[in-house]
Amino acid sequence: LLLFAILLAFGLRLYRAGAQELWGDEAAKLEVVMRDVAHLFSLGAEVHPRFMHVWLFVWHKIFGFNEFGLRTLPVFFSTLTVPVVAMLATRLAGRWQAGACAALLLAVAPFHIYYAQDITQYALLGLMIAAAWFTSKSVMFGPPVTLKRTPRAPSMVMSSSLLEMASS
Repeated sequence: LLLFAILLAFGLRLYRAGAQELWGDEAAKLEVVMRDVAHLFSLGAEVHPRFMHVWLFVWHKIFGFNEFGLRTLPVFFSTLTVPVVAMLATRLAGRWQAGACAALLLAVAPFHIYYAQDITQYALLGLMIAAAWFTSKSVMFGPPVTLKRTPRAPSMVMSSSLLEMASS
């Protein structure tokens, strides 16, 4: 059921992803990434999250200036959010059915689909928030984190750091 939700989410987000024209914020992002790497971190660059700029820079090198190709990056982030939300719901409810239901609901959520086709930081931010929330719930409700038992600690630090980078 989870695999079905992920494939459904991917299909719905990819469908007509290149149909709409670029708008202001998207064009500003592409203007930043079409320059060199140093410009990604300059003060004169767009003020939105630099982490998304780095991803777009790499994606732009792979796909070139292609609206559909560039829109697959937020589609990818948005699709990855579905299993993360499923794991979070399963963790919170203690039942896999809750995770499957959450995954299906997110897979067909029009708002989530709309922003998955937008070359902005919103899909990445949603993924990072879901990952950070899942990680924090895992740390809070899991066994205590000690120096001898630290598999959760690095993922919490990583999630929190990525969320910070994505939103600052």
